[in-house]
Amino acid sequence: MEELWCLYLDGTAIMELPSSIENLTGLDTLKINGCLGLQGLPSSICQLKSLRDVSLSGCSSFEKFPEISKVTEGFTYLYLDKTALKELLSSIINLSGVESLNLEGCRGLKSLPCSIWELKCLRDVNLSRCSKFHKFPEISMVVKGLSSLRLDETAIEELPSSIKHLTGLSTLNLRGCRGLKVLPSSIFQLKSLRDVTLSGCSNFEKFPEISEATKVLTYRSLDRTAIRELASSIENLKGLVSLNLKDCRELKSLPSSICQLKSLKYGTLSGCPKLEVLPISKYSEVMKESNQCSTKYVTATKFGQLVVASDLIFYQPVDGVVVDGVNVLLIPLGLDCLFLGKFGCSCLWGYGDGLL
Repeated sequence: MEELWCLYLDGTAIMELPSSIENLTGLDTLKINGCLGLQGLPSSICQLKSLRDVSLSGCSSFEKFPEISKVTEGFTYLYLDKTALKELLSSIINLSGVESLNLEGCRGLKSLPCSIWELKCLRDVNLSRCSKFHKFPEISMVVKGLSSLRLDETAIEELPSSIKHLTGLSTLNLRGCRGLKVLPSSIFQLKSLRDVTLSGCSNFEKFPEISEATKVLTYRSLDRTAIRELASSIENLKGLVSLNLKDCRELKSLPSSICQLKSLKYGTLSGCPKLEVLPISKYSEVMKESNQCSTKYVTATKFGQLVVASDLIFYQPVDGVVVDGVNVLLIPLGLDCLFLGKFGCSCLWGYGDGLL
């Protein structure tokens, strides 16, 4: 039957599909979302060469994807999110056309087969909220295609050093991975990596050393982590545009080398109660002459006690400082914008060279 190309069975009471589904040779899209009684698929489904979009989202009784006995170029988009899936078989390698694999919310899934890296077309893997997923598969070969990897709220405790083989990776999301403590230093060998999110990794204490200059990591979110300090080698992240350290309650200081980040435009340090002083740039005169620093606003709310200098860290010249609820001692001259906030600054005693 070549005419039928789209089949929607969402929210039905269907418990199984017949093996004769292989006769729907023109089928391109199969949607079985929210079929709570569906437990499996017939292996004959893999013979549908035209099938591109398969979605079983929310099939909460679906436990096992069928064996794939021979190579098929179908299944471009495979949505298995919020199912009862416990494992993917190594035969998934035969789904050679898969580009997007969504396993979000598969709470019984613990690991992936290493053969997954042999899927040459794979671009996006989503494992967010797979709360039992704890072991990331080793990567034994160079993988150029994968650009996005989402591991939010998984039980993962570490990433293998072989992650350096994911050479096309641009986005790595580890938000809310509470068991994660460190990242391998090999992550900085990923030349395409732009966005790393570690927000809410409450046991993450130390960002790895950066041994050589690199333009990877345009955006880095470390908010709500247990990080205590940033290594002075942060100056090697030459392409960094945004650094979020909001609510890092153990953060005590920033290295003066942060001043050398010429691309950095946004820094958030709100809610860091142990951070008392921002480092003063040793390079301020150089920066003034070259006019290379383009940072516009500093967000620095709810610190303990803060001294704001006109050449502080990488913000020279500083256009705006937001100091909401901070015990600010001194504000420099030359600011275009100053917001003291609704909580006030009860200890403010100086502006420029004079006293208030």
